Amino acid sequence: MLAKGNIRKAKGQMIILAVLFLIAASLLIMGLSIILGFNSHFDELVEELNATDTNFNMSQFLFTPEMEELFREESTDFEVQIGMHLFDAELTWNDDIILQGAHFYNIADSRRLSQWKLVGEYRPLTHDSVYVPYMYHFSAGYNLGDIITVISGGQNLYFTVAGFVENIWADAFLSPRFFIPATRFQELYNDFPNRRGVYIYANGIDNVPNFTNLLVIETGLGDVSFHPDLWISFFTLDQIISGRTGTAFMMSILMIAFTAVIGIVSILVIRFRIKNSIEEDMTNIGSLMSIGYTSRQITASVVVQYASIIFISVVAGIIPAVVLLPLVGRVFAVLSGMYWQPSFMPVPALITVAGLTALVFIFTRISARSIKKIAPVLALRGSATTHSFKRNPLPLDRSFLPVNASLAFKSVLQGLRKSAMMFVILLAVSFTAVVALVLFYNSAINLAAFEQIPGIERANSVLAFTDNQDNVPFQEEINAHPDVRDSQFTHQGPTTVSGEFALYMVMEDFSRRVTQNVFEGTFPRYENEVAITWLLAQELSVEVGDVVYIGDDDLPFIVTGLLSGMDLGQFGAYITYEAVLTLNPNFVKTMLFVYLNPGVDAALFGQEMENRFGDYLFMTIDADEQFARGVAGFADVMSLVGVIILVISAFVISLVLYFVIGSTIVRKHRDLGIQKAIGYTTANLMNQISLAFSFPIILGGAAGAVLGALLVDPLMSMGLRPMGVMQANLILNMSWIAVTGIVIVVLAYVISMLVTWRIRKISAYRLVTE
Repeated sequence: MLAKGNIRKAKGQMIILAVLFLIAASLLIMGLSIILGFNSHFDELVEELNATDTNFNMSQFLFTPEMEELFREESTDFEVQIGMHLFDAELTWNDDIILQGAHFYNIADSRRLSQWKLVGEYRPLTHDSVYVPYMYHFSAGYNLGDIITVISGGQNLYFTVAGFVENIWADAFLSPRFFIPATRFQELYNDFPNRRGVYIYANGIDNVPNFTNLLVIETGLGDVSFHPDLWISFFTLDQIISGRTGTAFMMSILMIAFTAVIGIVSILVIRFRIKNSIEEDMTNIGSLMSIGYTSRQITASVVVQYASIIFISVVAGIIPAVVLLPLVGRVFAVLSGMYWQPSFMPVPALITVAGLTALVFIFTRISARSIKKIAPVLALRGSATTHSFKRNPLPLDRSFLPVNASLAFKSVLQGLRKSAMMFVILLAVSFTAVVALVLFYNSAINLAAFEQIPGIERANSVLAFTDNQDNVPFQEEINAHPDVRDSQFTHQGPTTVSGEFALYMVMEDFSRRVTQNVFEGTFPRYENEVAITWLLAQELSVEVGDVVYIGDDDLPFIVTGLLSGMDLGQFGAYITYEAVLTLNPNFVKTMLFVYLNPGVDAALFGQEMENRFGDYLFMTIDADEQFARGVAGFADVMSLVGVIILVISAFVISLVLYFVIGSTIVRKHRDLGIQKAIGYTTANLMNQISLAFSFPIILGGAAGAVLGALLVDPLMSMGLRPMGVMQANLILNMSWIAVTGIVIVVLAYVISMLVTWRIRKISAYRLVTE
């Protein structure tokens, strides 16, 4: 009964608290649903499709009976599947032509391991139709009946989309896997004899990198600089899980972290409201005690008042979470290519309802415990004491400030707890807003940092020459082109570093790299120097200056630097051309990175090179378009998250200020009426209260902005570290950050002025008549 009366008395404030907790509950339910649902869905999919631990792809020329025997000895189970790997294929994607490569499978082949399944509507396969990965539906906008063009070996292949498939290995960063009828597959098999591939799906291989190195030795592939008809690669299930669920996990963590911020703010507001209500209702508390209510019963009424409202709002938060989850699922489908249709999950809802309600119950109980210390006689007099003997912090008769400013400062000093609460709230919210702004700026305004994070060299065009001639003269001609500012021959290949399988990269001069991804030490310059990835250094327990051994002959190399990024995977090494010649004297330069002048179209440049050097070029790659497409999905999601957090931050600030200032006006109702009676105008009192709140608001907003600018990069780097990225190096536009802090402060002041407008209704006459 008491709780019901208290709720009726403070309807507006209870509604604000309910809205805050509804937002927090919705975000928390979605975050937990993503962590539990998205990841568990992927695990269920792995089990349903009987996905293996590893997938090895190689040229059919390399798969010998001896190699098959190696798989038989090293794995607990494996299966060999035949396919076509058109890795020079260009595909239509969002009305563009991109070089992505493509794998083709015969749908008639039986599969026991790493199976696939159709999702959504589909049609029977005809001669020219194809089942494509599900990501082509959400990411590229393909629907049933659309035409996909595949350009390979000078031929245009046309396929009609008949359905969408889910396959564990159809990661967005890998070549797509298409399933076609047996007759069409046989045509490809006959037309592209050098693109026939073998796909081995295996379980139980203890050390996949070292086993792959054994395969490289067996095939002699390590002695070949580049050959378009010979290839071997592997992918582990852990890599696929990281690639397809990593972004979803980061987004869920952001949601949960933002929920924590809203939760802290809401708890502080509840504590403030309870302390205020105890002071406001001191006489009522004394009256209740005098007629027989115990302090425990009054405390229980306060706890029930808040816990019941919060419980209802948290339960109501399930509705927007359920409505928004399918939209979140569509976003993740674009990033992961996985068919996930989230529905209501009881476990996240129960955790959220129980957790937030229990949190409010505990903090409400702690905040209201001062009621038991109140004596009924003193409470009936309106306060615990009739006089205050505290030191006057700012005597008005000796102040050199204007009266309004002096009164504002006095209010701040007399209400340090309230000021501290506002400082913490603005710090938390402005910190979150700055982090969101930095994410938005780096993902939507200036993508330079996002382009550097993967550690991939940002050449504009890549030219792959055949390896049967000296290609250096071609480089000299290309460097003379007016659109070219630089070029470098480069190469990647498999090797071992102190017994661990790794990919190496060779460049003519690492100091001319656009992507400077050494975070400790320097790039290698001499034939006995190497820079290795941070994860490989951790695995080998080596640091800059230590010695590692590369290749089958265990040649010693000095570690000159540690690499950040995902350019070569987790285990990678950079070495010089002089070094690769000691490892492979037959090495031939074939892959050329071309750096174009600003504004030059890389696609047109590639076409010109094909017309000019067509007899010697194996393929050209529009690196600008490839990289932009790879970054676009992640950047779009992060910018969307940034905007949402900024909007919610502004909304939270508005609600909190409305709540706190409204409570202050109610508590100071009598004092404000007296001040009006002695000559203060409504404008004077509005500015006085707004100024009193502006000091902690300015300090909190500034501190949060500074803290956000200092911590956003370390926090982002920490989240990316498992993928090998040590330094995110996000761009911090200080003018944007400063403007954000100023906007938060101005917004808070404007809201405070709007809320204090209700002072106009207070008058000395009303005080007397009431």
